[in-house]
Amino acid sequence: MYDQIAPHTCFIIGPPRAGTTMLGHLMAGGSDVLSVSEPFLAHAVLSHWSLHRMFARLTKRLQTCPSRGQLRAAAKPQRPGMHAHTSKARLHPPRETTRRGLMDYMRRLADFHQRPYLVVKETYRTEPRDYTNWCNSDLMDQLAAGDDPIVTIIRHPFDNVASAIRFLKTWKGPCWRVLQPFTPSVPPFRDLNRMVEETARNWSAFVSWVRRHDLPLVRYEDIAHDPHESMATICRLCGVPFEARMLDHRQRRVYAGLGAWEVIHRPARPVSARSIDCGRTELDPEHLETIRELCGEAAASLDYTL
Repeated sequence: MYDQIAPHTCFIIGPPRAGTTMLGHLMAGGSDVLSVSEPFLAHAVLSHWSLHRMFARLTKRLQTCPSRGQLRAAAKPQRPGMHAHTSKARLHPPRETTRRGLMDYMRRLADFHQRPYLVVKETYRTEPRDYTNWCNSDLMDQLAAGDDPIVTIIRHPFDNVASAIRFLKTWKGPCWRVLQPFTPSVPPFRDLNRMVEETARNWSAFVSWVRRHDLPLVRYEDIAHDPHESMATICRLCGVPFEARMLDHRQRRVYAGLGAWEVIHRPARPVSARSIDCGRTELDPEHLETIRELCGEAAASLDYTL
């Protein structure tokens, strides 16, 4: 029954800590959009029980935030013997599935809740290479070879690495020791110098991947400086109708999955440019030099000054 309506699917892809979670959250503000953050990473690193809980929470949120299609259906008078879609209906998440099965489930979930647009946000990860479940270059190539539109996002490599270090300092304490047994496929990132090098290598590899597949690329800085124009362009590239409510942080939206904790689990905030160019002052001189060495050519092609 779920093959009758295939929701329009698009992907948002960028390096970790480059603004992908923020962009997926903005897209989730669309009235008819289901936006999911890094479901393939969750599939790779979480237990089946944890993956089931993640989608169960997402389904519960969908029940309390109906789409325009559900509101229209609820307002129509029902013929005798017919029943309107109720909030108690549920499409149970899969306990055991493949990547393709996970994608099929998300499309059915969007269709089930009458959301004709499915936005899937993922991060591009090629480092560290010794964590095979963490790296996903094969998935990225599969998505790039498909027919679904992809929009990629990047930010200045200094700010990208600085954001990654802030994330590391937040999670490497007791919280990480509690979570590590449940996510053994996630690298521990104990060595700061190695993390800076791997983040810079991944940033440069991502730019090369975007060029190789000729994908549209947007800059985090452009979204922060002109969110309305940038989001209108991104929605056009994704094939999703742009709505001004996407930029209203007070609007209710359904967004769940893995990603930047401060975006997914904290109260929404307006798009801000205050974090731009913080990396130059936050990073040590040796780390800045490492980034220049590994990202210099790719950064120059994007008009980033190192």
